[in-house]
Amino acid sequence: MWKFKIQTCFFLLLTLQSLFLTAQTDSMPTAPTEKYSDFNVAPVSSQVNIPLNIDRWELEQSINKKVTGILYEDYSYEDNNNDNLMVKAMKSSDIKIGFFGQQINYIVPLSIWVKKKIAFTELEGTGDIIIKFVTDFSVKDDWSLETKTHVESYQWTKTPMLKTMGVEVPVKYIADIVLDKSKGKLAAAIDEQVKKTLNLQKNIKTLGTPCNSPF
Repeated sequence: MWKFKIQTCFFLLLTLQSLFLTAQTDSMPTAPTEKYSDFNVAPVSSQVNIPLNIDRWELEQSINKKVTGILYEDYSYEDNNNDNLMVKAMKSSDIKIGFFGQQINYIVPLSIWVKKKIAFTELEGTGDIIIKFVTDFSVKDDWSLETKTHVESYQWTKTPMLKTMGVEVPVKYIADIVLDKSKGKLAAAIDEQVKKTLNLQKNIKTLGTPCNSPF
């Protein structure tokens, strides 16, 4: 009889333990499934404001000292594929500049002398033309300035008159020659003076900012 009681108690204990473990298992929360999402964080750009003091008068003076006298001259009828044309372009007065955002505009006045050979006749005339240049500038990683100057437009203020026996020399052709032959020299001189005037590296050193990076 005691043996039966012991067996009964042991069975009851096993049953209670089983029920307890089952209750514990049922009450435990289910672990969530691991999920990973890919995302990109956009880098935030740093911005450094550098004060620029541009003296328009000083820049005009430096450019006018650099660009003087005759900018282009051709005294041969055989040049430019035997065009039978002589041309001379000279700066007639001071170059004027203006600032618009990251652009610098230049008004370049030129006096033009032209001599044209037609058959057995030579025609000679003078005129005045204004060429408008535009310089775009940007800052490179080493704080140096990058400039690019190009011709925007031109306008005759005095058209050279070359007529004989009903033959007229087209002024556009003359203007194209003047622009083509003088724009390289003018653009190079303008770019050089702008870089000297807008010396960002000097300004950065004055402010105590490292010059190897703009960030």
